[in-house]
Amino acid sequence: MAKHESGNDEDYDEFIKTTLKFTKKIKKPDEFHFESIKFFQNLNNLTPDKQVESFKEFDKKLEFFSQNEYYRRSLLYIDIHGWVKSKLKNVDVIEIIKEKVRYKRKN
Repeated sequence: MAKHESGNDEDYDEFIKTTLKFTKKIKKPDEFHFESIKFFQNLNNLTPDKQVESFKEFDKKLEFFSQNEYYRRSLLYIDIHGWVKSKLKNVDVIEIIKEKVRYKRKN
């Protein structure tokens, strides 16, 4: 996420390859890791309108992952779902986080 946000994409493809290589080395990589890498791998090669579609598709996948307690833990470490939602709503990610906090306080 940070690499994509920085706009510094000179070594983006190499960064993705290195991340994939690292992921394959961890003890129990799961589908969430590989889906995330696949999303970012394709994201840089898309036009802005196609990127929106890619974010929507990835958002659906993240919804699925968030329903599974095993994957939910991974999603808590880095709020990639919040970041994706911020891109879809075209707001800063901090607004999504504030929204989540307000929702939790009400419930």
